[in-house]
Amino acid sequence: MTTQFDRIVTAVLRAVRTSGLLEANTLSAVVSVVNSDGTVDVTRNDSTYPRVRRLSGYSSPSVGQRVIIQKTSAGWVCLGSYLTS
Repeated sequence: MTTQFDRIVTAVLRAVRTSGLLEANTLSAVVSVVNSDGTVDVTRNDSTYPRVRRLSGYSSPSVGQRVIIQKTSAGWVCLGSYLTS
């Protein structure tokens, strides 16, 4: 049986999820700058994520590549680029 409290909690959780206040852990972005220190700057919509560290497998970044970034406890990490045809 659903109580009034359960309905309130469900409504609050739904509002928080759709508000955009919580940041996603994994995002798609575009490389905007390849830095000489092994990091990349990436953009997503109107947001810039500077100095995102790269995994060793992503060895040839270039401006304009669509990439996947993931938030970790140490900051954002670029997992690599999408393959395109």
